[in-house]
Amino acid sequence: MKVIDQFKNKKVLVLGLAKSGESAARLLDKLGAIVTVNDGKPFEENPAAQSLLEDGIKVVTGGHPLELLDEDFALMVKNPGIPYSNPMIEKALAKGIPVLTEVELAYLISDAPIIGITGSNGKTTTTTMIGEVLTAAGQRGLLSGNIGYPASQVARSEERRVGK
Repeated sequence: MKVIDQFKNKKVLVLGLAKSGESAARLLDKLGAIVTVNDGKPFEENPAAQSLLEDGIKVVTGGHPLELLDEDFALMVKNPGIPYSNPMIEKALAKGIPVLTEVELAYLISDAPIIGITGSNGKTTTTTMIGEVLTAAGQRGLLSGNIGYPASQVARSEERRVGK
């Protein structure tokens, strides 16, 4: 993992939990950001939020209050499943707050090469096939995103493996 300081002491809002939001929040915390996580699920039904709070990360659950964005965040990191038409994202962009996806965050700290696969259909099949091709070629391909682990978790744990 590349250690970067662009998030150090910056207020960052992570919108949406699930696996990728929790992973992004933990990574940002490790990078020295002042992290707040916002998730729609109620706190008592949200093990990820409970775990983050136990680790000292601020959590706001049970809805997405637009006034949360009045806290002067330097950046928002969104869960990949949240569309840009979400009112929180629209307000963040209107206020000039940059919005990154969890995958973009992973890219910033990754020491390993990344192959990105996008599109409407066939992403899981294509990703699986590329992983198998890399493995057959003696490389180590790790799947992340909608299959496998969150991209930021994989990028955090992997080192560059060129020619191995």
